[in-house]
Formats: sequence, structure tokens, C-alpha cells
Amino acid sequence: MKILILACSLLTFSAIVNAQTLTISPSNTVNVEYELEDFDATKISLFNTSGETIVLNWSLLDNNLPIGWDYSLCDFGSCHPGVPAERTMDPMGDGVEGYLIMNIFYLDDASEGSISFLLMNNHNNDVDTITFNFSPKATTGVANAKNNKEMKMFPNPASNALQIKNPFSSPGILSIINAGGTVVYNETLNPGIQSTDISSLANGFYIVRLRHQDSVIVKKLTIVK
Repeated sequence: MKILILACSLLTFSAIVNAQTLTISPSNTVNVEYELEDFDATKISLFNTSGETIVLNWSLLDNNLPIGWDYSLCDFGSCHPGVPAERTMDPMGDGVEGYLIMNIFYLDDASEGSISFLLMNNHNNDVDTITFNFSPKATTGVANAKNNKEMKMFPNPASNALQIKNPFSSPGILSIINAGGTVVYNETLNPGIQSTDISSLANGFYIVRLRHQDSVIVKKLTIVK
């Protein structure tokens, strides 16, 4: 009887340990409200709490994103153009934050969309479903349609300097965002044409975003050196 109780206790303890090997934040499902012609990088964090190194695999379960959107996926280890069918992330040490990041440029189509992934933890073969849901804000597209302004920038591709024209009559906030969704450059952009130093930015694809009051203008930038 004591042996049976001990065995049951060990199984219970093992189940508790396995259940705590991965903490998903903010949750397995995130709901995002977006504005048309804007860009967002939405992250779901995957914290390794196992006490040892783990490896996570993901595979695409369902993709219902509108055809007109421009999107990519970053995971712990690399960023991908578009969304591949599956991938194994880099090994994650204990306490390390892994992630899945959906980078979306909301173009043309103000529709609802969603994308889901199966996530497998090789430490204990646990399987989770990760889902990103997107829906338009009630006012999406209004500011851009009302102002009908165009932000011009050249050259594109660029290397060390970028000329950007703020089409508004007062300053706006210029942001440059990398493929991982991180803002790597911020400045106030005055009306007219202004030169922006991008010599510190690495080769790759970026989003250039200009915010002016309730308006947002977004363009894609390629840096090649």
C-alpha cells in the first residue's frame, strides 16, 4: 500500500512539474483591434519555467488572414517572410522568454482575421494552441480617408540616409519598426522634407510610420548596405 501511495504521489508531482514547464502570456489567445493602413506587432510570450533547457516546435493550424494584408512571423530564433508551415525554435534555457510575434501591415481590407498555431513542448510533449484574432476598430480608415495625405520617402532601398516628406502642416512622430515589431528609431518630423540618419540600422525590411494627431501613414522600407 505504501509503495502504491508513493507511486501515485510521484505521478502527481510529475504532472505538476510538467504543467509548469511553460507559461504563456498574456494568454493562448489574443484579440487585437486595428486601424486600416496601420502596422502592429503582436506578441505572445512563452516563458520556460521547467528548470532546464527546452525546445518548442510550432506548426500552422489555420490561416484566415485577409488576402490584402502584408504579414510575417517572428519566433524565438528568427523572423520569416510570411508564415511557414512549421518550424523548430532555438533551444530555450530555464527562465528564458520565447515568443511568437505576428507582424501585420493592415492593407486594403478592413475585415476580421485570425491565425492559429499548434505549439509542442519537446520537454514533456505538451501541446497548446496559440491564436491571434484581429478585428477593425469602429473608426478604422476614417483618418486616412479624411486627410488623404501621402508621405514620400527616397531612396528606397536606402543605406545611410533617408529623405522623408511630412505632408502635414505641423510636426508628426516618425517611427521605424524592424521585422520583429520593435521600434528602432523615433523622431519628430517637421513639415516638408527632412533627412533621417539610418546608418545605424542593419540590412533588412522595416516599416516607416508617421503619426499626426488622429492620422497614421505607413510605408515599407528596405535597407541595403
